[in-house]
Amino acid sequence: MPDKNLLNFEFSSNEFVEEFCQANDIQVGIITGSTETAQNYCNRLAACGIKAIWNFVPIHLDVS
Repeated sequence: MPDKNLLNFEFSSNEFVEEFCQANDIQVGIITGSTETAQNYCNRLAACGIKAIWNFVPIHLDVS
């Protein structure tokens, strides 16, 4: 049986996205949830220097 700590995922409040990305050298972001907040999260992830964003929300996101 695999060690339970093999995949060490941490979920935190969305207000700390920038801090979490910088502290953990995050390179890929995944967006799920509502169409109303997806573009905001996309902008925040892009500003952090994320190299790729997987979008599972049914809208087109603009990355600039």
